[in-house]
Amino acid sequence: SQFEDGTLSFLNIASLLEGFNTLAHLVPTKKDKNTMQRISKYVFQLAKYGYDKLSVLKHANGQPLIKFYNHTSYDDSRYQGGVITFNILHEDGAFVGFAEVACLAAVFNIQLRTGCFCNPGACQWFLQLSNNDIRKQYESGHICSDYNDLVDGVPTGAVRVSFGFMTRKQDVNKIISMIEECYLSTTADRLQRMDINKLPKSLKHIPDRLKPKLKEICIYPIKSCGAYKVIDSWPLTTTGFLYDRGWMIVDATGMSLTQKNQPRLCLIRPIIHRDKGTLELTFTGMKSVEVSLEIAGEIDYLNTSICQSKVCDDVVSGYDCGKKVASWLTDCLELSGLRLIRQCTKRRCQDGATREISLSNQAQFLLI
Repeated sequence: SQFEDGTLSFLNIASLLEGFNTLAHLVPTKKDKNTMQRISKYVFQLAKYGYDKLSVLKHANGQPLIKFYNHTSYDDSRYQGGVITFNILHEDGAFVGFAEVACLAAVFNIQLRTGCFCNPGACQWFLQLSNNDIRKQYESGHICSDYNDLVDGVPTGAVRVSFGFMTRKQDVNKIISMIEECYLSTTADRLQRMDINKLPKSLKHIPDRLKPKLKEICIYPIKSCGAYKVIDSWPLTTTGFLYDRGWMIVDATGMSLTQKNQPRLCLIRPIIHRDKGTLELTFTGMKSVEVSLEIAGEIDYLNTSICQSKVCDDVVSGYDCGKKVASWLTDCLELSGLRLIRQCTKRRCQDGATREISLSNQAQFLLI
């Protein structure tokens, strides 16, 4: 024998019969269907309606908004109940934490259940978590019923919408509208809607955890080429990040190349070696080449123009980075007469003024 884990809910057990009687009174048997059959069919239809509506929601880039966890496509009420279980995805495919969804739903006066729903086995199977993932989540502090919804970007649970005999179609539409309004918009817009005063006490700590954080810094040393990802801090200058959009590739006529006419530019990947003072350029299947980060003596001085961009007609003064890198670019892009140009400090704009700006089209910083 052993002790019971808590006191049995004997009062609720005694109330079950009265509860069934109430349901039978509110939803009486009709034709060949009894109370439970009618309720089952009704909540299934609500769930199918919600599932069908959510299934078609996509971000602007075509990425599905919803990741569902179910065995069926809501075709048969014998195999599917009146619930929808899912997680919401960002535009890049990353998961939205269920705690954030619960907070926003509460602001809209919608009650959702989140987490693993007292079914860790199904949770592990649907979320495709390995035993090591489960241990990692536990070691990070995640326990049952908490709001540690993401561990290294991996969800620890999901969102579940449950429908009952008193749920109306308007309620389903309200949930769908909330998801559309909050998650087919920008992150900033979504967080602005989170009125802390409207949240239940158990959720009030979540907004602080959801404040926007800088995830990654990428700089683009050569205009229209690949990114260099910063792994630590990075200096700022009067023109933005140090070395950001400080070089460009021009053709034999002096026109700046862009991905609009040369999409292979994105395959040129820069690596900045600040310790060596060099910019290394890489390209698939090619040996890399290096140029100096700083302007060397006795190099050609050119005047060129950034065309087919938002700063078209701005006159740019630059320095030729030499024949070696020019030959390398010609081999990579299979175009003759290419040169790598290092911009000098100032650029002459359309209004005749000379300003200290980089080769960016519009702004020195782009926040995504």
